[in-house]
Amino acid sequence: MVEGSILELEKIIIETIDDVFIDLPTRNFAEFMIILARRKTGENKIRVLFEEYDSDGSGSVQKEEIKKWLDQHGKPVSKAQAGKISDAMDVSGDDRISYEEFLTMIAARLLVLNLQ
Repeated sequence: MVEGSILELEKIIIETIDDVFIDLPTRNFAEFMIILARRKTGENKIRVLFEEYDSDGSGSVQKEEIKKWLDQHGKPVSKAQAGKISDAMDVSGDDRISYEEFLTMIAARLLVLNLQ
């Protein structure tokens, strides 16, 4: 995905993120990310959320980082559950979640929620 496309997708997400209804509590990871992103401020709130997961600063998120972040924030998951979350986002199959894959997951869930 080229940088211009990423910025455009970020803009669309920010413009629509508050317009969807999410029934709580949710067990859907994408919906959980949308709820957390709503609590952030500024234009880069999706990037900030992604960087919270990227604890090693590598520019991508691995299964272990997902598990660690969720465990630390009161949403403990097993290694297998963290693996399923990661696998669902990892379109490229490289065992890493890129920012583009993270954005795509959120955008796809927003689209589904907007159609409901």
